[in-house]
Amino acid sequence: MATKRQVSTSSVVELFQRVLKFKRNAFVNPSQRVYTPGAHQLGVPADLLRHPYVVIDGESQPSPDEIDMLYQQYPIHHVLVTDEKQTAVYHGGVGRVYTPRQLRQAFGYREVDDSTRGDLLESWMRRPLALCSDHDYMLLTLHSVYALLVEFGFTRSQALRCVGRILLGFAVGTPLTAELWLQPELLGRTLSARAASILQDTCAVALDASTWLRLIYLMAPVDWSQMRWDLLGPLYTQTLSRADRRSAGIFYTPPELVDQVLDTAGVVERLPVTGRILEPCAGSGAFVVRLLARVRSAAGEPHAKQQVKQLLQLLTAIEPDAAAAELLRYNVAIQWASACGRQVEALPHWDLRCCDALLCYSPFESTPLPGTERTQCKVADTNVFRYDIGTDFAFVLGNPPYVGESGNKALFAQYRNHPFWQQYSESKMDFLQYFFVLALTKIQTHPCGRICFLTSAYWLTADGARRLRELILGQAIIKRALYIQTEQSLFKDAPGHHSVITLLERCADSQVRDAHQVKVQELAPYAPAEGDLTLNEAVKPLQEVAGHVFGKPQGSLRGEPWFLQVRERYWDLLRELERGPALNQYFAAKQGVAPGTQRIGQAELRLLGPAWVAEKGIEDGTGVFVLTSAEVAALNLPAAETRFIRPFVKSSFIQPFAIVADTPLWLIYLRHDAVRAHECPVLLEHLARFRPLLERKREYHLGKRDWFHIHWPRDEQIFAGEKIMTAQRGSRPAFAWTEKELFAATDVYFIVVQETTPDRWSLPALTGILNSSLGWFWFAHRTKAKGEQREFFSRALEQFPLPAEHAARAAERNRMLTRLDQLVRQLHAVDVAPELEAAWLSEVDALVFRLYDLNAGAINQIRTWAK
Repeated sequence: MATKRQVSTSSVVELFQRVLKFKRNAFVNPSQRVYTPGAHQLGVPADLLRHPYVVIDGESQPSPDEIDMLYQQYPIHHVLVTDEKQTAVYHGGVGRVYTPRQLRQAFGYREVDDSTRGDLLESWMRRPLALCSDHDYMLLTLHSVYALLVEFGFTRSQALRCVGRILLGFAVGTPLTAELWLQPELLGRTLSARAASILQDTCAVALDASTWLRLIYLMAPVDWSQMRWDLLGPLYTQTLSRADRRSAGIFYTPPELVDQVLDTAGVVERLPVTGRILEPCAGSGAFVVRLLARVRSAAGEPHAKQQVKQLLQLLTAIEPDAAAAELLRYNVAIQWASACGRQVEALPHWDLRCCDALLCYSPFESTPLPGTERTQCKVADTNVFRYDIGTDFAFVLGNPPYVGESGNKALFAQYRNHPFWQQYSESKMDFLQYFFVLALTKIQTHPCGRICFLTSAYWLTADGARRLRELILGQAIIKRALYIQTEQSLFKDAPGHHSVITLLERCADSQVRDAHQVKVQELAPYAPAEGDLTLNEAVKPLQEVAGHVFGKPQGSLRGEPWFLQVRERYWDLLRELERGPALNQYFAAKQGVAPGTQRIGQAELRLLGPAWVAEKGIEDGTGVFVLTSAEVAALNLPAAETRFIRPFVKSSFIQPFAIVADTPLWLIYLRHDAVRAHECPVLLEHLARFRPLLERKREYHLGKRDWFHIHWPRDEQIFAGEKIMTAQRGSRPAFAWTEKELFAATDVYFIVVQETTPDRWSLPALTGILNSSLGWFWFAHRTKAKGEQREFFSRALEQFPLPAEHAARAAERNRMLTRLDQLVRQLHAVDVAPELEAAWLSEVDALVFRLYDLNAGAINQIRTWAK
């Protein structure tokens, strides 16, 4: 931000007159017009001063210092500086500049290319920030208020609460008269008092007159009583670091996803409901606020207050974080104040609890969980401590935190060791699975209680969710599974993954459960029409792009992975392919080595600390166990130690049929059962530079390894002989055959022959089958999705179906396998002419189709699908 300089009123007027070119009606927007004191004294056109926006064209762009003068003398909301190359937005009265790209990254706005920029600027002239929906406009304003409070010395937590209180005061609808404008501190006290009377607590906001005036200019153009979404949530998540958000699974749920969950569950259409509603991971209120707002809108002005009050009496929300729970209170109070109109009525009691939903409540009865007798749960509104929330909920809704066990051992430990939760704990599980178990316990006494969660789709097929799937099959019917298709994560900063909305309904009749068939839908986010530069509504519904009924009754499902997206038309084909023996009858899938730290990254630099890094001369990218050729040469290894250096490949080097390495890499392979310290002094000197990292290994602390040994060396024969290699994750199959000695890390799997493998089966022939269109078809329907990639873990690889064996066709089959072997050896060559490669790949597909004895219809199905 530029250094502030005092300027006179005349210089401000001169600056306005010099830089502004605008149409007389450019800022006419009655719904956002505000009273501006002293406008006649500035000599600035009245149309401009009715709106706290300034648009500056490119021909007379002011400097940052000049714009800062405007901020000092006139409380401007945004300054849009436009030219042919970019549009800079001086944001929120605090001098921050956003380019269009930064706006998109910070707030999810669409980026506009050169072909539409002219239309966009014209749109901005007609209505500033017209590119944003009303929802986004409100978000931008709240970010401005939050940034201003932080600038004036509030801590992040204080600023969050302060925003909630101020926002509630504005939502009440205090008339902004000229008298109050001229007495901003009085207006501030008025807003605070009205907010306090709704929440029934002290709500003083200590701000001076000039700060209140800037806040008023920021917030007054918006009718906050029309706030129908959780706008405090993005502010809350902004106060957390990216690492904290990931470790706790805290991500703001977009309104369109919230609406889809509510619509799928049928909550609004069933109101008034006979049972209650539970949100066990409420956050700052994305689901609660949207539900209250939709009920308020559906009821209409005469009945909104009564409907919202009835809904609050049915609602239980649980949130362990005190700051998020406080923002949820403000959010609910805003909805209540909006339902009451301009009347100021105290918020009715409703059940908000600031505690851990998993540890503080009985799962199946009204007594505390074993091990939690001394744990108290605070009921936020009444300061009453109690355990029970009952088991009669009609709806359990929400977006449970998405946290994997990897890197979060401490979080999972308290549940794995708990007398109740340990029976539902599994290896490599996701934290969200606990919330499904909790939800099932909370609909126990409601005959048709429903659970509707927005989650990662991974649990449906994950090996670590077997117990959860078995529990669901024993208690509920899977009414619907809605998969959301998108190339990007739906949540900012969240790990990329496919999302699914799952609707479960309590069902005690096993025959009904077994006979039920699951409805599967595929949804895609709203895609604006070409040329649609404005989004006039905050919530754009997800669009259904496909749908089908799962091809088998629910009774056919077990704890094994649920591949619900497989369409019925493919069931017969998959069963046909799976007539033959599984791959593990003749071959074995093995994982690569776990060396420990391969190379130094930013995380390793932080763990070592700046003093150690400086002393040892360590840099980002320095090799530890995995070295480049230049790093190996720099060690000047004696001949006796070169035997510990082995060729190494990264998973990204593995292509279909061959391994293409950009840079040769080498692994320091020191086995705990074969290498002692005196045998490798030079390598030990190298590794000693990183000793604090290497001593963190679990096996070292257990006394099973020395600090310099490789963590998990595996069987050396896996890497020395002939094998097929594949990355554990990829957008499509990529299996490379090689006879060379090659090592790789745990993100690579190796397929090797077993001793009982018949001579007719060669690894090159198997490579051709795995890389074929048929192989890709099977993997796409029988492996787990992780974002846009599939997982080629050992379990999936070993279950791959090989061609069924027919004695009458043995000779023909052997000839086809021999030809496949030849083709793969040819494709293994790096330099192959494209037209020749295409012909060989086509022949591979044709041979594989014949090996599996597929008819023309099945072949056409696979080829059509592959396109």
